[in-house]
Amino acid sequence: MARKVEVDQLVGASEISRRLGLRNSSHVHQIRQADPTFPPPLVQLSEGRSGAFVWYWPDVEWWAKRHGRLPLTDDTTQQPDLDRAREDQDREAM
Repeated sequence: MARKVEVDQLVGASEISRRLGLRNSSHVHQIRQADPTFPPPLVQLSEGRSGAFVWYWPDVEWWAKRHGRLPLTDDTTQQPDLDRAREDQDREAM
């Protein structure tokens, strides 16, 4: 079953870097490669090193709040339901 997301919540590395206050989008890719807890992109739009990645902002926002890159709020103490569903699917696939 495919994951349903809100299209207006899809973001690329440039948008993530802007929202997190990073200098440029390359920092997003550095974090992605260095931190295994950073949410995986939903899709890679093109092949190779310069491929465009697309993330679901609520996933990134949850990660950022849990890692001190955005302020925590009451609604970020639990992982979003969609993420839990994806983790369950990943566990079942193992």
